[in-house]
Amino acid sequence: MVPAVQRVRVGMNNADDEGRKTGSVRVAMGPAGLPEFTTIVNVYRDGTQAPVGGSPGQYSAVVTLSRPGIRPLPEYEQTPSTALRGDSHIAIAKPAYAPPGNPDATEIRMTGREGVVFSGHPNEAGFLAGFKVYPFEASDFMDAYVKAYARVTPSLSMWSAHLDVPLHVFQVDVLEIATKNMFIAYVNSFPELPFAVPPGLKDDKEFEALTSLYREALNSNSLPYQFLCFYKITEGLARRRDRQVKAASRGGPGYALPVEVVPSAPADIERWLGAIFPVAAPTEEPFRTM
Repeated sequence: MVPAVQRVRVGMNNADDEGRKTGSVRVAMGPAGLPEFTTIVNVYRDGTQAPVGGSPGQYSAVVTLSRPGIRPLPEYEQTPSTALRGDSHIAIAKPAYAPPGNPDATEIRMTGREGVVFSGHPNEAGFLAGFKVYPFEASDFMDAYVKAYARVTPSLSMWSAHLDVPLHVFQVDVLEIATKNMFIAYVNSFPELPFAVPPGLKDDKEFEALTSLYREALNSNSLPYQFLCFYKITEGLARRRDRQVKAASRGGPGYALPVEVVPSAPADIERWLGAIFPVAAPTEEPFRTM
């Protein structure tokens, strides 16, 4: 599945003697609980840099797994896969498991018509930690991300169904081989907010049902399930409004359908969301590049 949000953020580093430098940057915080993309671009001493979105050529990728609900690094931090400890419930190597016939195996290799497509690697405990996707052609970073994801996820789905365990993708790192620029796809954490809520309880069973669906969506790490929850909310609101219109036509309380427009300009979106969610969230978050 390809995430619907395709907002790219850029953290630029100053180059060192080898042309690149690692460190820390602060980036604008994206939509909480939704997929986010950060591109780390090498800027060289002469001020030049490759296109932020990537160019046609060779790419490789690393897919890092995590056990559901367990982040491999502190919340509000993101980092390239080299500093992540991936994990899953599937044992593939010692000390967790010695595969029959090849007890000293250290990876899983998946091959296709073009040879090895990707390989799975264990963490120090022997559990499947993630995958290396071997070099392939793509037109840019987003195209490479989609292709890398598509190479790995059919196998993840098959193994998950066969073993009856979840296989959760925590992060996907895409490397543009020619420039060494990196594109990182992950899901944003939710912000920490003060307990600023109206006093008392809202005695409205229909409202309770809709907000329970909203909470289910926020708690889920599945975009399809989130979409279904939000869709059921819109269905429920449409039915409620239809009942109110019909009741008004029969002499009940007056009701007019609200005019709702989703704005497109960033400033208008901020004001629109601010009216719905009155407690402002932080606007920046740290991103470690080492």
